[in-house]
This record gives sequence, structure tokens and C-alpha cells, in this order.
Amino acid sequence: MSELHSLSLKVTYHDPCDLGRHCGVYEAPRRLIGAVPGVELNREHGRCCGGGLWALDTELVEEVSPLGVDAVVTACPLCYTNLEYASELGKVGVKVHGLAELLGRSMGV
Repeated sequence: MSELHSLSLKVTYHDPCDLGRHCGVYEAPRRLIGAVPGVELNREHGRCCGGGLWALDTELVEEVSPLGVDAVVTACPLCYTNLEYASELGKVGVKVHGLAELLGRSMGV
């Protein structure tokens, strides 16, 4: 396994509905994020993005802003697209990263 390099980010993790609520997987993605040096994880976020229903929830991204995070991380491509579009549409300026993308950046990939 490649060494993980520091990223200096403050993030919150968005639980995808299928992975979290349907499969009960909540802690494993958070452990992966916690393994990246320099990444501070805010644990206060977990609302559905509406992506599985094709219902864009721009308020969701607006709720992330007061957390003072640099980015929202998610493990779902549909949530990623929905959150990124909501951030751009609402001009919130919160970045969105996929979990694999975050780990890849830390590995220098």
C-alpha cells in the first residue's frame, strides 16, 4: 500500500443512502478519511442529498457552509454529482470530493 500524504483539509462526510441507511455502513468510510494525515473530519452531516429520487436539494449544501469545512466527501457518484451541482447552483463554494478521489490525492495519484 502506498504511503498517505498530508492534505490539510477540513471535511464532512455525506452518507449515501444505499451505503448508509440501506447497508448500515457508516464508520468504514470515516475510518478511511481519518487515515489521511492532515484531514480533519467534521461528523455532523448525514442528510439525504435527494439524488436517488432525482430531487436536487440545494439546501443540503447550504447547511454544510456553517460547519466551516473545505469540502464534502461522499462515496456515491450520484451524490457527488448532485452535491457538486447544488454547490454551483447555490453559489455556496463548498467543494465536493469522492472518497476514492480523496484517497488517491493523498497517495499522489
